[in-house]
Amino acid sequence: MELDTVFPRPAPASFQEADALFEEGKSLYDNLDPEAASGKFLEAVEAYQKYPAELKPAKLAKTFIFLGAAQLLNGEPETAKRSFLRAISTYPAIQPDSDLFGADVQTAFTDMQQEFSRQPPGTLLVDSTPRGARVTVDGKEVGVTPLPELKLHAGRHPVVISRPGYQPVIEYPQLSASKAVELKPQLVLRPEMAAVLDAVARASSEQGFDAATLPPEVATLGERLGARYVVLAAVSEKKGRVGAEVQVWDVQTKGRLRGVRLDARSRKPSDSVEGAVDRIHGFLVGGPLTASPAGTPSASALIKKPWFWAAVVGGAAVVTGGILYATQADKGRPGGVISGFPGLGF
Repeated sequence: MELDTVFPRPAPASFQEADALFEEGKSLYDNLDPEAASGKFLEAVEAYQKYPAELKPAKLAKTFIFLGAAQLLNGEPETAKRSFLRAISTYPAIQPDSDLFGADVQTAFTDMQQEFSRQPPGTLLVDSTPRGARVTVDGKEVGVTPLPELKLHAGRHPVVISRPGYQPVIEYPQLSASKAVELKPQLVLRPEMAAVLDAVARASSEQGFDAATLPPEVATLGERLGARYVVLAAVSEKKGRVGAEVQVWDVQTKGRLRGVRLDARSRKPSDSVEGAVDRIHGFLVGGPLTASPAGTPSASALIKKPWFWAAVVGGAAVVTGGILYATQADKGRPGGVISGFPGLGF
């Protein structure tokens, strides 16, 4: 299970309003009313830029071309050139349609293309707290934070920084040639995610870990995240030696596996990573890993899973495969949540 299914992204935006404004402007332009057309195109630009995550740069650039053409027709050549430059910076591959625009528009646009080509790129650096957030620039997903330097053409770029369970951050940095702009927002938890983290903290507390019956927080986590099994890991460190005790709750039957210990330095097979994997696997599927039929993943394969290392290291709760892994680094300190994919921790 991915946290995107628990905290889904907002429904795709509708550009119906923006499209309608563009068509109104185009109709006014065709009827030789450039001043009114310019107003509608400017409104269309604002409407398109309301939803940068779904924005299609080519559509916005086309609007800028029509805006520049209307401004040129209205006797505003310098303003028109700026609109053409915005069209090119929004979508460098854009070209004015020769069937729609005359030589004056083509010439002014070509001049701006040449000016644009002479400009060195700017640099955008994107990070976030917490890290692992998806980054969308100009409507295209470019990676997760922290991002290396992005070389982008000079101009204004819509940037969306989002992560399941957090409010998305929308920025419109203005990049200048040969200069760097850094974005490093503090992401704010959505109320639903805050409630999950609160439940994780209580479930992985000493009281929750030692409960004789299914703790209500564990039941809530299983229900909220759609997980049948909840794995709690209490991690401790003494004299540089890290160990963990793991227990697994079956939310449906309210049964529990407890007393699974992990100690990389112990010589007892039951305390080894492989021994812990074998016991947990047996509880989940009803039989020991070593007795599973051919084709079942080996212990060495299972311990490479992000959820298992989260249980060993502590400080995380992982949702994957219908199982929630909640851990604590120290007694009384809350854990976090990660999605089971490297770099996307919560």
